[in-house]
Amino acid sequence: MRDDDGLTAAERRVQRILRSDEDRVSEVINRALSPERPIRSRRHARVLVAALIVLIALATFAWRASAPAPASLTISGSGSVIVVTARDGRRWLLDERNESRSEGRYVIAVPR
Repeated sequence: MRDDDGLTAAERRVQRILRSDEDRVSEVINRALSPERPIRSRRHARVLVAALIVLIALATFAWRASAPAPASLTISGSGSVIVVTARDGRRWLLDERNESRSEGRYVIAVPR
């Protein structure tokens, strides 16, 4: 026969854990109402945001450094006319009238 008024060992342990003394309750209340806690969390948030900004800046710098350099010459044109433009603005116009001693149809433009 079971006596329902008696507590089992597990129930006694749970009751001991959940039962708190007044000192512990007042300590929890004081920490919860203390003005220092929000300030500390704001500091942590500011440090986290600053670290995130630095990380983004470093990642951007690394990404930009790994990007290929722009071409020094841009070649454009259609048909038999070719325009070669240097980065400093100089241009060369190559068309069929430019006769060369070469046998092929390729032109190599080298800036000086």
